[in-house]
Parts: sequence; C-alpha cells; structure tokens
Amino acid sequence: MRILLVEDDESVANILQKVLTNEHYAVDVATDGRSGWQLVNGTHYDLVILDVVLPELDGLEFCRQLRNKSYNMPVLFVTALNASSKKVAGLNAGADDYITKPFELEELLARVRALLRRVKTSVALTLQWGALRLEVNSREVTYQGQPLSLTPKEYAILELFLRNPAQAFSRQAILDSLWSYSDSPGEETVTSHIKGLRRKLKKAGAPADFVETVYGVGYRLKPVACEESLSEAVQATGLSSDGVFLDDALNDASEGDPTFIQLRRQQTQAALATLWKSVKGQQTARLRTLQQAIEQLQIGNLSSDLRRSAYRSAHSLTGVLGIFGSKQGSHTADQIQVLLKGDTVISATDQRRLKSLVETLNTSLSDDIEHHHNIAVETLRMPLLVLVDPQLEVMPTLVSALWAKGLTVKISQEIAGLSTILSAVDSAADNDADDTASPTDDKDAHHQFLTMESTIPDVILLNFSFKDADAEPLNMLNALAKQLPSLMILICSADGSLSSRVKASQLGDYPFFCQPDAASVIKTIELLRSHPPAKTQKILAVDDDPQLLQALQTRLEHEGYQIVTLNKPVEFWQTLQTEAPDLLLLDISMPDFTGIELCQTVRQAPAWSHLPIVFFTSHTDAHSQQVALRAGADNLIEKSAPDSQMLSHLNSQIKRSHLQKAIQQANAAIAQCSSLPAS
Repeated sequence: MRILLVEDDESVANILQKVLTNEHYAVDVATDGRSGWQLVNGTHYDLVILDVVLPELDGLEFCRQLRNKSYNMPVLFVTALNASSKKVAGLNAGADDYITKPFELEELLARVRALLRRVKTSVALTLQWGALRLEVNSREVTYQGQPLSLTPKEYAILELFLRNPAQAFSRQAILDSLWSYSDSPGEETVTSHIKGLRRKLKKAGAPADFVETVYGVGYRLKPVACEESLSEAVQATGLSSDGVFLDDALNDASEGDPTFIQLRRQQTQAALATLWKSVKGQQTARLRTLQQAIEQLQIGNLSSDLRRSAYRSAHSLTGVLGIFGSKQGSHTADQIQVLLKGDTVISATDQRRLKSLVETLNTSLSDDIEHHHNIAVETLRMPLLVLVDPQLEVMPTLVSALWAKGLTVKISQEIAGLSTILSAVDSAADNDADDTASPTDDKDAHHQFLTMESTIPDVILLNFSFKDADAEPLNMLNALAKQLPSLMILICSADGSLSSRVKASQLGDYPFFCQPDAASVIKTIELLRSHPPAKTQKILAVDDDPQLLQALQTRLEHEGYQIVTLNKPVEFWQTLQTEAPDLLLLDISMPDFTGIELCQTVRQAPAWSHLPIVFFTSHTDAHSQQVALRAGADNLIEKSAPDSQMLSHLNSQIKRSHLQKAIQQANAAIAQCSSLPAS
C-alpha cells in the first residue's frame, strides 16, 4: 500500500518514513503542502498522513481541496495543536482521524492499520491462493507447508497479487504500488523480482506459471481450480460470501495479543534507538536556538525573527521528543513554546521561568541521548553470523524457525555485501556516543536494509563453503571478526574434512557443525541470544603493587570495565568467590602466593574451568611464558603494552569464554533432546 506523508519537520518525517517502510508500506514524503498536492495529483495513494501546520499550503486547506476534488482516500492528521477547536476543524475539513503530538509510534501504526481497513483492500491476517499461504503478521509465506524465503519486494509483490487475485498488474502499476519516488527503479527491476519469485515458488513445488504473464497487460496469479477459486478468492480478499469484509475484530484480537504487542514494541524500540543518532544533532541545534533566544531576551535584545525561530524549535521538540518516549522533555518544550508564542512582551517572571525551562530541557535532552545510546549499545552488543554451506539446504528451515521465535534475520549472499552491513552496524555503535523486513538476498533488498538503518539483525545468514573458499573471503571474514569484537559466528558445513576445519578455526574459537540438522543450529543460536555477555564485564586484578593496580583500574574503567583490585594474594580465594569475575588478571611474581600458583588453583576447581586467566606481567622471556601457559593461563600481556593491544586481548578472552559456555550448554541440551524417547 502507498502512503503520502506531508510533514515539514525533517526529523519527524525521517522517523515516520522509516517506521512505515518497516511495515512494508511504500512511502512518499513532501515537506510542504504545495509539494504534497503535486504528488497527490499524479499518484494514487491509499492513505495521506498530514501535518496541520505546513508551509505553502496548510494541512486544513490541503484536506479541503482533497475532498473538493473528490479524493476519498483516508486522511490522518498529525498535529501538535491540542485545542479541541483545531481537532474539530480538521475533522470538518474532511480528515478521518487525528493524532496529537507527542504520540507513541505504535499508536500511530494502529491508527494507520485501522484506517486502511476501511478501504476496499482488506488487511486480512491470512492470505491464501491454492496451496500458497501468506501470514501477514509473521510475514511467513509457505507453499504446501514449505516455507519460502522471500526478499521484501518479492513479499510485497506476492501480497499485492493475493489481495487483488483477479487483477493483472503491469510492471508500471507494480512500481507505482510498491516503490516510493525516492527509489524510482526501472521496469526491469520488476521483471527481475518476478523471476526470483517464480524461481522460489517452483522450487517449493508450485507450477512454473503460478505467477502468470498476461501478454500485453502484465502479471497475475494463475487461477486455481474452479471448485476452489471462489473460496480461495474470498479468503484472499478478506470478503465474506455476501461481500462484506470478514470480521475486523480478528485483526484487532491479534494486535491485542500480549505476545504480538510485546514483539512489535520491542521492534519499535530497537528501531528508535538506531534512529536517534540520525536526528539528535538537529534537536541539539534547536536547543541552541532556544538558549540563544534566552540570552538575547535577558539583555533586552530578542528580535522578532529569533523569537519566531525559537518558537518553531520548541514546537518541533515537543513532537520529536514525544515520539522518542521523552514525555518530560516534550512537556517542557510545550511549556516553552506557549511562553514564546505571539509578540507580546515577556514579563520578568516569565523570563526567569523560560530560562529554567530551557535548562531543564537541556538536561532532559542529554539524558535522552544517553538513554537511546544505551539502548542502541544493548541492541548492538552481539550480532550473530551463521555461515551455512549451500550444500546443506537448511537455509529455508532456519529462516522460518528463527522468524517464528521472534528473531530478526538477514541473508547476505556475498561476502562484500556482508562487509558493508556489518560496517554499518559497527558505525552505528561508534557514532551514537539502523529492519524488521523479511530476509534479503538481492541488491534492492540489500540497499533497503542499508538505507533504512532499521533494527539490527539478531542473526545474519551467509551461504559460504570453506571447501571452496580461497584466501580473500577468509581474510575478509577474519577482518570482520576483528572489526566487531562482539560478533558471534556459527559454522555449518557439509564438509567435515581437516582442511575445512582448519580454515574455520582461523576465524576464531567458534562452533563448527558438520552436516547439522536445523534443530541443533537453532538451539545453539537460542542459547547464545538468551545468554549474552554482561554489558559491563568484571575483571579481578591481582598484583602486590597498589599503585600499578590504581593505574590499571583507571585505564580499564575508562573503557567500561568494572575492576576489582586485590594487592593481598592471601585473600584471593574469598575475593574470587565473592566477586565472580568474568576475567582474572594476575601478576606472576607476588609474595605469599605467586600468580602461577593462583592460576593452578583456579584450574583445579571445576566451577571456574571456563574463567579466562590472563597474566599481566613484565616477565616476557620464553621460559616465563611457557610456565604460565602450562599452569593454565589463556594469554600473557606485557605491562608496557598500549591500551588498544591490552583491550583486544581482554575482549578476545572474555568472548571465547562466553562461547565455550554457550557451546557446552547447547551440546548438553541437544544430547538431552536426542536421548528422549520418540513420542
């Protein structure tokens, strides 16, 4: 379905466009009323989302002109104007619904879905045509029960056909329905997607002409057998036998289901976290405008232009902060805009109040930036990369099962494309100091993922065979693993030869499955996702030099670690039990008990078998290294090593320990499942 969004606030427009695109709507954006009117005169839209206060042509007049020209698509007003008279004016102008800034994005999406249900195209939960079945909420597509892994555009094309089963669509009509003007591809793009859709349907057992060509017209679904056609058409369109839409309450019931609501809320929050970094700079600039206005006001030099600019900034912040969940910040901005409105003289009392409100807004905005940064870090903390040998043919089963468990899955066929995706993920984590779309496997879908900066994927699936891999892709995978220290890799290979295992081991200490079944892989993924490394890693550092420990604590706490220091080795065991660290950092030469003795003691205790132990020492000779490793150490770091090198070693050891624990749990769970009697 195609939506026109007319919104002059760039931040709000950017947010709404991305959220709506995530829901598989084609969205065109206009930043003023006149541009929006030009678009609506040349394109069919299923819905118009319209701000009230617009340059060139305001929203009320825009809506009146729509109705005067007999345009009957639903209109949803989005406004920061709370007055009842404004809402009444909008409804009298022909709007179907309104939502007041600030609002929650889930409320906006619910209103969009409700309005679209009123038009002739149903938003049914299940669309079916013969043996083909499409579940709208989960976005699962099956043929004869076999899941199909479709790109976002293949999915959208199929949904378009299922919702209009008797209609043939030209390539241009498909472009007009499913692509926004900002994409503007050629008709050959549609041909390519149709070929891909046919190929996947045929592989699942459908006839080669399931999507048939009507020569001189376009494409449509091939009619099913006569005795099935009526019932299937009814189910696909969402009509009852008497032509009335099937119970919309079914849709409402699903959207009211706690699990469904929670999943959508999580997806929305993750998307907001990645969106914040793209708009926070503009909000900071608006705050500076308010601060500048207050400074000029206090010296009696506030110009009319600066006052209007400050008013618009406060007005915009009211909406944007509300969308991002900062109710307090939005309320404060709303109070500021009330005091700045108009041209009347601002009293001394109101000046003091304005100054206080702007200071409060500054604090609120800073807190929100930090809050969304933390959410983004939480979301980004552990992407999973699953290397799946194409000869295994388990990809469709994996995709279907992972989506059923609520995990976001991306597919990348090319190593180069994967590099770009993970670089974008890494950049998002570094810069904020980016789809819940269906799995992708072509250039268009890949571009969509990169540009939408939507939800960071839980699992990235990559067809890759170590048997045929040369040095270049292996080097690139190695670089990716080093670039993203939190990256987890699972390797599913059809070739269990020593050569392939050695190549896989060069990537790091990652799980290697030879000829795995999907259940084993999914169980491992579940455990890795449900037991992520702690956000703050705790390190127990033991050294008899208090000054060195203090310096070490300063270095590591600056990088986000929690450091517990101990300069009395005799208290080591009690401290270890109490603190339960994620990593143990030991000096070699200490009084009472040496680091070697402490290391050996830890390794003899089964409960601490996976605890990473690193020696932080000035003894760099070969003999000392051999003794440390024989005692059970995982690594040695020179005390003079630069911070970057030390952090790389520590991150590597903590990640390796976490992986070993997860693999051990996965193996135990799989073994337990295998030992259960068949039902």
